[in-house]
Amino acid sequence: MSDKSPRIVHESEAHRQHVRIRLPGTVIVRDSRDDKVAEFELLDISVGGFSLKPCGTDLAPGELLHGDLVLKYESFTYSIGIHFQAKVANEERIGCMFQDVGPTEGDALRAIIGSFLAGDVVQLNDMLQIMRRDNSANARKAGSTANPPVVKGVAIAGTIMVLTLGFLAFAYVFSQVYGVLFVNSAESAVVTTNVHYVRMPVDGTFQSLLRPGERKVRKGQPLGTYSEILPPMPVRGQDSSAPRQMTFMSPCDCEVLGLPLGESGVLRKGDPVFQMRAPDSHRWVSALYTPKQALELLEGDDLRVVLPVQGLRYAGRVSVIDASRIENSQVADNFVRVDIEVEGELPVSALGHPAEVVRHPWLVMKLLRLLGA
Repeated sequence: MSDKSPRIVHESEAHRQHVRIRLPGTVIVRDSRDDKVAEFELLDISVGGFSLKPCGTDLAPGELLHGDLVLKYESFTYSIGIHFQAKVANEERIGCMFQDVGPTEGDALRAIIGSFLAGDVVQLNDMLQIMRRDNSANARKAGSTANPPVVKGVAIAGTIMVLTLGFLAFAYVFSQVYGVLFVNSAESAVVTTNVHYVRMPVDGTFQSLLRPGERKVRKGQPLGTYSEILPPMPVRGQDSSAPRQMTFMSPCDCEVLGLPLGESGVLRKGDPVFQMRAPDSHRWVSALYTPKQALELLEGDDLRVVLPVQGLRYAGRVSVIDASRIENSQVADNFVRVDIEVEGELPVSALGHPAEVVRHPWLVMKLLRLLGA
């Protein structure tokens, strides 16, 4: 069974088939037994057809014929077997159209016409190379370019994955560069309030009287007891062998935030025993900035405050910039304390928890405020 698939000419061999040129040559018409019937002078030729000079033998329009196309050159004569159909016949010319031109014959015609148009001389070796060379390619089979759905799905998924990874990488690099160049972040920050400390008045032992989990106390409520380690000088009429035991009283209706040094133990004079605050005390964020970062801040600047533990975000403003209120001298030499007032009420559960304080460029801050982010 012969291969009926079409043959596609290479682009380098493709030309307009209706460019007609005048070449010296003849067309020999043959009958079914390949006997010579007539010979016509060639007037012009193209890849699509040719015209002949009438010579007394009539060719009826529509008649299918075959024969030889003979082209005459100085050093050789080139003959091509052709099939053609007479299309137009009059006293001046007979117009014919090629039929079933083979790949080799078509390539030879294109080469001859192309050489004539380019002004080149047709050589015998060139024609022999064209006849030996395959200048066309078979058309692809219908199913050869169709990929299975699974292959298409894998290709699409791979493309999406690569694009996603590229976008994530770009977003990460952009966020890092943006954070370094445009964002002013506090070195550390914590939610704080006005805290009152009950301190140890003498060197001695301490024991808490609060029940486990008890936090709210009333004014005058006993908080704990303490005793001196070394009793004072003996007093007449008093047993000097027993140390004096005294009681801590609550100074207000307060909330006990914690016992910094534990519920019992031996403490020195001035050590904090109870950390307390009033129920209605105001809460704010205290942040530490490097001196270089603090130079970029002014009182009233907008900031963003994030409480990671609670997952809350607040808009805030700089209220105080002061390095003199840092108790630790080593920290005071390297950092500036900045107090931030937030819009809204900070939860009591956030007291003592870390916070993140950042300052974006002015336009970004306004956009975040409009979006409520």
